[in-house]
Order: sequence, then C-alpha cells, then structure tokens
Amino acid sequence: MRALDRAMSDLAEAHGVDFVSLLDLQCVGGSCLMNVEPGASPLIFDQEHYTTDGAMLMAKKLQASGMGWREP
Repeated sequence: MRALDRAMSDLAEAHGVDFVSLLDLQCVGGSCLMNVEPGASPLIFDQEHYTTDGAMLMAKKLQASGMGWREP
C-alpha cells in the first residue's frame, strides 16, 4: 500500500494536482488505526475498503486536513 500511495502522490505532483494520502491520515507515527475507536467497529472490512463507519471517520480526517470538500 505504501508503494501505491507513493506512486499516486508522484503522479498527482507530475500533473500539478493536490493529493491527500488517506494512508497518512490513517497511519500516524508508525501506528495505523484499525478500529473507528477502541472496541468499536473495524475501520476496514478487507485489505483496502473502508466500512461505513470507517469511511465517515476518514472523511472527517480528510476535512480536518483542509483538503476535503468545501461548500463553494
């Protein structure tokens, strides 16, 4: 996943578009979130797809990063 994330970042940079790494939002300081919160539902239901709760959490993290969707 890290190699793919890096390739996507490089591709975005080559085309002059913003890229936000969801992997970086999920994994901070060498530790990756596995559950929405301790003892709660899992963040991912297979190796790469978020659960509904996981998607909501990541959307909040994306918005907090300043790169999320904003009202025009």
